[in-house]
Amino acid sequence: MNREEASDRKERHGLPDADSGEKSFPQDGAPGRYDGEVLEELQAHRFFHPPSVRWYRSLFSDRSPGEGQDLGDVEFLHDRGLVVESGDRLAPTRAAVLVFGRPRYVRQALSRPVVDCQFIGAAYEEGPPEHHWTDRIVVEDNLLQAWLIVAERYMRHAERPFRLDMQTMRRDDDPPGYESFREAFVNQLIHQDYGDRGRTAFIRFYRDRTVFWNPGDPGAPAGELLDRAAKDVRNPLIAAAFRGIGLARQAGTGIRAIFKNWQGLGHAPPVIRSDEARSEYELSLLGEGAPGEERRPTVGTGAERVDGRAVGDRPVDLPRADMGSDHGDQVRADMGGDQAARRLTTRQRAIVQACDVPQSLAQLMERAGVSHRSHFRRKHLKPLLETGLVRMTNPGNPRAPTQKYVLTDAGAALERFSDREG
Repeated sequence: MNREEASDRKERHGLPDADSGEKSFPQDGAPGRYDGEVLEELQAHRFFHPPSVRWYRSLFSDRSPGEGQDLGDVEFLHDRGLVVESGDRLAPTRAAVLVFGRPRYVRQALSRPVVDCQFIGAAYEEGPPEHHWTDRIVVEDNLLQAWLIVAERYMRHAERPFRLDMQTMRRDDDPPGYESFREAFVNQLIHQDYGDRGRTAFIRFYRDRTVFWNPGDPGAPAGELLDRAAKDVRNPLIAAAFRGIGLARQAGTGIRAIFKNWQGLGHAPPVIRSDEARSEYELSLLGEGAPGEERRPTVGTGAERVDGRAVGDRPVDLPRADMGSDHGDQVRADMGGDQAARRLTTRQRAIVQACDVPQSLAQLMERAGVSHRSHFRRKHLKPLLETGLVRMTNPGNPRAPTQKYVLTDAGAALERFSDREG
């Protein structure tokens, strides 16, 4: 793609212009990262949004039982490196405000929206998106709220009905492309250039593709984004916060996961366009009907697009879903097991592992390390029963003294998957 074609594409789809508006801050060359800057004017006990911290700590506790449980909210954020000592008091980092802050403090730290999410009732090539919007939400809250708001809106537009837990935003029947959407959106939140105050990240859901656009280059040459090696992280404190609740992968694996999931669904590989000179990055998830795209790995850099090869004509090592082979169904089954396994808490995994043979409630409580019976039933056992991973041996009399619990076929399949992965 030459510069004239690139300019035409930007005009047609309303892409922000790096040559207009405010420039991004010179964060990459600075001694400390932008998200680690201490905002000394803010008080550590007042900047954060309590519901966001509660939601985060609930998920964090599920993944790391007991860790930080006895700490107050400010002490917990201090322990996570998001609030730091500044003279004789504690003050939040920019990452703390962006991830957990009250709306007014987020707007103070970031004088633009976090993301502009648009649902467009037209194909990508049908002209300017503003002519075809069917739904739009511009998020100016913290990053956790941005995740919750956009994920809820995405699920509302999903291809099929679902059951949603509004506390955790987890569901029993994720839409087919949910994993790729989640990885791409979280990647957008983590790697965005928050020092760029003139351009807003956006997600555009076209009929034939979804486009994630970010101010800021991805931290590695386009041809290396699919390598297994760890990549530079623009906002390491923000990335660590999302990893703490399982919403971010280790550096270097998120893009590969997007490719694996999307190709495993039978779609053309995602398209990545990265322009270091303009400090921008775009990832597109192509639908089955996307015109003009070959079913080959596609990575772009600058004003160029290189199909299946990195800069220097070095082959890109892509994760494959073995589509069209005899192993395709097994790959898709493995990805489904991986997705289900990641939704289980540590205690729920212990229950699933124990239930390969019938177990009493007392035996499961001991195995999970929980002593409060009603809390154990509600928080740990009930979700496994409702999702069909575990069943009662006497379902007609749930409170029977001889009641035991054992894996269903789905639970046994999940346990076999976990054994294979472990």
